[in-house]
Amino acid sequence: MRVCCVEDQMPTQVILEQLIQEVHPNCAISLFSNTSEALSFLSDESSDFIITDLDFKGNKQLDIIEYAAKHDIPCIVYSAHSDAGFINSAFHSGAKAFVSKFASMQQLKKVISLWDQLYPKLGTHWPNSIINVDRDNSTPLQLNNRDEQILKMVIRGVRREDIAKTMNLSVHSVNTYIRNMCSDYNCKKEELIHRFLLWKKLSD
Repeated sequence: MRVCCVEDQMPTQVILEQLIQEVHPNCAISLFSNTSEALSFLSDESSDFIITDLDFKGNKQLDIIEYAAKHDIPCIVYSAHSDAGFINSAFHSGAKAFVSKFASMQQLKKVISLWDQLYPKLGTHWPNSIINVDRDNSTPLQLNNRDEQILKMVIRGVRREDIAKTMNLSVHSVNTYIRNMCSDYNCKKEELIHRFLLWKKLSD
């Protein structure tokens, strides 16, 4: 099995790769950060299904979806732009499912596992076609200043020992802060980073 993922945020790429491997351990995953790279790859290589974002610069947000529909490749859209206009545009272009980035990882995992059973129904939200999540159920991360400082350093790739030195903490305390943030939001570190970056991006 071959899967093509088009996503310009590195933390989200990591999450997608992990989830796909959990559901389909033996599949080959190709990751691309923009539409042109993905289309170039798809013109030379086959793919069983595609996962793509809608948030790309320029006017090429739907090119991947249209390519997938033309070549009968199931396409899942995974985007923070989950208003009716984007959803309808995605389905009219041939998407088989639309998953909000505010959805839980379990919901995304479910759609990935059902990739070959998805049948779109325009204008209607139903389980085998779309996972649509109320944003009230996925509130922004409520981090205090210290949590946010630590998380920002983790995102930049700063070693735990250096974080501890900068924050005047022990390494054990740094690990505890990170573990507690993951526990508070019931997610792994990668999902915590993904959600933090997403909300920061939308609030800027």
